[in-house]
Amino acid sequence: MTALEDRLRDAFRADAETISPRALRGLPAAVTGDRKAAARPRSRGRILVPLAAAASVAAVALGSALVVPRVLAGQHPGQHDRSDRSGGLAAGYPGGRMPGTAPPRYFVAIVPHPTRTNGDAGAMVVVNATTGKITAPIAPPAPGQDAEAVAALGGGQTFVAAMTGRRCDTWFYRFRLTASGRPTALTPLSVPEVAGRLEIAPDPDAGPLAASANGRVVAYSAASCARVQAGRFRGQVGVIDVARAAVTTWPFKYPASPGSLSLSADGSLLAMVSNPSTGTRFATDGFNAVWLLRTDSAAGPLADHYRRAFGARWPKVANRFPEYAVLSPNGRVVVAVSTRYSTADRKWLADVLAAYRTGDGRRIRVLARFDGVTQGPAVTADPSGRYLLGYFLADRVWRIDLATGRITTLPAAVPELIDAGW
Repeated sequence: MTALEDRLRDAFRADAETISPRALRGLPAAVTGDRKAAARPRSRGRILVPLAAAASVAAVALGSALVVPRVLAGQHPGQHDRSDRSGGLAAGYPGGRMPGTAPPRYFVAIVPHPTRTNGDAGAMVVVNATTGKITAPIAPPAPGQDAEAVAALGGGQTFVAAMTGRRCDTWFYRFRLTASGRPTALTPLSVPEVAGRLEIAPDPDAGPLAASANGRVVAYSAASCARVQAGRFRGQVGVIDVARAAVTTWPFKYPASPGSLSLSADGSLLAMVSNPSTGTRFATDGFNAVWLLRTDSAAGPLADHYRRAFGARWPKVANRFPEYAVLSPNGRVVVAVSTRYSTADRKWLADVLAAYRTGDGRRIRVLARFDGVTQGPAVTADPSGRYLLGYFLADRVWRIDLATGRITTLPAAVPELIDAGW
């Protein structure tokens, strides 16, 4: 047995009590090398089917409880703690101050295709960010193309969308919304096509695409469609310089599956949530960490260029791990949704939305909790970085004001929201 196998055996034995069926998502298929089988089924459904071997714990972890976000007890909307005034959360913004902007009036969402039953088929729609109602569909630029991801590209309600078809390629298009929320025609991005399909992890299908607030940089995570042998590169994180039409890529190995991508306002720093790019065949959410990558790094293996901001330290399985993350405009703070499993109570505790310093990974403070869920909401930020959109696959969408702590539930939430940009 190799030294790495010894370390893995000891790590899993020591942390056996901390691993739940959610944390072991996809592990049997990963051990056999079948990444496709390990991926979450693309049915766009609400509930992840647990491992049969962990059914007893799954009965507790996968209950269909209502999702009720709340501001942390004792802290009311509009109330700031001293950490903000002393450079905590606000340190992530230019001048150490939250912007005084209003949230965008509309956002673009990807939802299951209305007529096609293919689990990979997605359609784009425009949603009113106040009422939660769909105001307009967005037609695909070509027949047979499906929407995979969308992100705000600069200000002025401009967006970039990633589309896929039968070929193992991804196409990028840009468009904007008018003042009344009507979409303009989709036109190819300066780099219109890249090889591979966008990564779909972590669950739900959130964040394989990001764009900078200055409109100059687009980042994506794409996986090879071919079966990948153990230890070989299985995909790449890519960054597009929109003005120069240039692409830089960093290949990654299993169990890395970079998702929840976000960029600093100037596009110089990329954050992602992923297992490490080690080449091992073991994968679990308990290995998740938030990683940072400078976008001016030379092309090459991702493991040679990214650094860990916070989260699990390989090969230790973490009891609390990040699921989704959003980078602040200047890159000094990251706001993340994390999950923790209580071995004493044998149940999941509240999903936590908290702010962390990217320099040393220290937590600044908890911003909110999402009670009664087995998986935290995916989050995406508006171009100012002040407002977050949170969603949980189906029937609940929230607008979160980081400056005041106020969480607003959209009254007519979009059903089964897969991805969003605003």
